[in-house]
Amino acid sequence: MIDGFLVPEHPFRMLAAGNCARVPVMAGHNHDEGSLFPPIGNGTAAGLRKAVHQIYGSEAARVLSLMQAEPGVTPTTMGRDVFGDLVFNWNSIVLAMMMARVSTGYAYRFDYRYALPAVWGAKSATAAPPGYAFHGAEIGFVFKTQPIWSERQHEQEDLMRRMSGYWLNFARNGDPNGAGLPQWPSYRPGQRQLFRLDERPPELVPIENYDRLVLLGKAMDNRVLEQG
Repeated sequence: MIDGFLVPEHPFRMLAAGNCARVPVMAGHNHDEGSLFPPIGNGTAAGLRKAVHQIYGSEAARVLSLMQAEPGVTPTTMGRDVFGDLVFNWNSIVLAMMMARVSTGYAYRFDYRYALPAVWGAKSATAAPPGYAFHGAEIGFVFKTQPIWSERQHEQEDLMRRMSGYWLNFARNGDPNGAGLPQWPSYRPGQRQLFRLDERPPELVPIENYDRLVLLGKAMDNRVLEQG
């Protein structure tokens, strides 16, 4: 709520001007953020087109073209992608980019696909298909409460160790790095890379769907993603 007092103007304008607490920031999102939510457009082609035109304005046709070029897409999957970009993905990336200008930012993407929620899970983990890195899937790894699949015990315990270590170090010191953990580089303006967290060794990877996210920024008259 922009009230002119506690929040005097749009937060992104304040961040761009450096009118913010100059503290370290860790910001990130999960690979399949929109997968748990109703799709934008309610899963119909007509509904999707209408919603995309409302959100993206003059950039709508290009956004639809980019999404339709991906293999196996449906109005439902595209609507969930739009939801994820709009609510989670763009904001977390741009926050890390903007804070890196005035302080230190650590930008990540959580890609691990084997933390199924209870509503999707099977009685036997071995019978459950690969899932999604859905919204909230990282929480069990950060707090070491993730139920362990016997056939994935080593990778899940290792991911819990790494992620809980990063988060604890950041809470203590404003820096996720510490003894026994792979180095997590801070975000550097212009690099357009995120720190990938999953069963593989963590590493910097390019921002996924960068062109689509740029169009969302243009629609909101915010070009930080292109500059960052």
